[in-house]
Amino acid sequence: MGESSKTKSELLFEQYLISSGITDFRFEREFQETSKKPDYSLTFFGEEILFDVKEFCPTADDLAGGFGVYNPCGPIRKKIEKAREKFKDLENYYCCLVLYNAGKPLVDLDWRYIYAAMLGNLGLRIPFGPNKRLIWEEAEPAFQYDGKVRYEKEGYPPKTRNTTISAILVVDELRIGERRFETARRNRERDLGRSLTSQEFSELIAPFRTKKRNASFSELRVVVSENPYARKPLPRDIFCGHYDERYGYIDAAIGRIFAGVQIKKLEEEEASIELKKTLS
Repeated sequence: MGESSKTKSELLFEQYLISSGITDFRFEREFQETSKKPDYSLTFFGEEILFDVKEFCPTADDLAGGFGVYNPCGPIRKKIEKAREKFKDLENYYCCLVLYNAGKPLVDLDWRYIYAAMLGNLGLRIPFGPNKRLIWEEAEPAFQYDGKVRYEKEGYPPKTRNTTISAILVVDELRIGERRFETARRNRERDLGRSLTSQEFSELIAPFRTKKRNASFSELRVVVSENPYARKPLPRDIFCGHYDERYGYIDAAIGRIFAGVQIKKLEEEEASIELKKTLS
């Protein structure tokens, strides 16, 4: 298949792999276990990792008016179900679903929604106290119903499914320049004790128009969400780039288990503004 036939998400995923030093990947390789071809495969320390790459593209219907219930997990769950079909005969391999949003409205690929799609809708678990009264101050976030990996139904014990999927990867174009400019703007406004004038804003953004500090500068990266019920958990020593992130179980709760050195540096810069703002 030529480059022009590949989707934007496939091309970006290839670009990410190459920039990470992974060049021995193969596109649509055949496997004797199935007639379906995973989009990509690569060998990592002697074992194959397979990838099914899916993207969300805007359509004419996205511009139509009307009312409805917004469910951020619905579109993600559909992609998980398609990946399950692709990988159903490949359970002996590491299998990953790769997602990319090519501009479709109302699709949020934040790691929290990825896990809600896998484990169940986000909600609150509130314990009962004496006299069967709810203890609201002890309420905790919890995954509830309709998960595509962990399925729970009221009155029945939870069940696991889709254990072949090792992890879900989100390809993301991180807007580093924009975030750095926003940090500089907030820092300047804190020092002045007021909002910037249009002239001050223009003066501040001028250096960010240069090649090295362009406010539109972005970096390609992946955010990995581990499947806690995977038959073959994705190795944790892959996809560890400077801007990459990984989420999984920490002390019985979902949290970030890896962040690249550059994303942590960027977050520290942003956090320092909040700290200065609090102390001032």
